[in-house]
Amino acid sequence: MDSRNQFQNEARFSDIVWVSEIHGVSQNYQVYRHLIPILRKIGYTSVALEYPSDLNGEFNENKFSKYQNIQDGRFSQESLDFFRWLDLQEINRGCFDISSPADQQNREYLMAQNLMSLFHKEKTLVISGGFHSQKRLQRINDHDILPQSGVVEQVTSKKIVRIGIKYLAGQFYNFSLKKLTSEMKSYDELKLNFGDISRNIDASLDENWWIHSGPATPIHLLNQ
Repeated sequence: MDSRNQFQNEARFSDIVWVSEIHGVSQNYQVYRHLIPILRKIGYTSVALEYPSDLNGEFNENKFSKYQNIQDGRFSQESLDFFRWLDLQEINRGCFDISSPADQQNREYLMAQNLMSLFHKEKTLVISGGFHSQKRLQRINDHDILPQSGVVEQVTSKKIVRIGIKYLAGQFYNFSLKKLTSEMKSYDELKLNFGDISRNIDASLDENWWIHSGPATPIHLLNQ
C-alpha cells in the first residue's frame, strides 16, 4: 500500500485530520483544495480553521476584511478566496480562534474548547499553525505549554491524525517577508511533487504524515 492510501486508511478510522501550516504561504490553500475532496470521500464533513470565531455562520467578506491589519499571514487574498471556495462546497465550516487576549496556555485551552463545541460527531479537518497541532508539551519562555491538539486529545476520546505541510525553499509572510530555509522542520528535504504524501520518520515530531506543496511563495495581504 502506497503512502497516500496508508494515510487515507488511517484517516478513515480517525475522527480528526489535523493539518499544520506555516502561516503566510500561498500554497497552503492549494493544498487544502487538494486535500478536502480526498477526505470527503472517506466521510469528512467539516473543516475547522484557526480564524476568529466571529467568522462562524454565513461567510461575510466585510467581517473577514476587518482583520486585514493582522500581519501574521492568515488574512490574505489567498485565504479570502479559500473561504469563498469553501462556501461553495457541501461541507461545514467553523472557526475557533479567540478574540480576547490570553496567555499562551489559556489560549490553547480556549481554542480547544471552541473547537470541541463546533463539531461533536462529524469527522473534521482541522487547519492551524504548527504549534497548535502538536500533542506534547512545548517549552516557551521557560513555561511548559500543552498545545491545542494535545488538550483535545487529553479531554476527549477523539483519534487524531496529524499531517504537516512540507515546502521547498522559498518565502512566506509572517509580520514580515521571511525565508523558508532547510533548517526549518517544514522544509521538504525529499523534494517531492505537489500533493505527494510521505510518512514522518522523525520521532521528535508529532506529525504522523507530511503533504508536499512544492516551492513556497508569500501570500498577498488584503491591504496591498
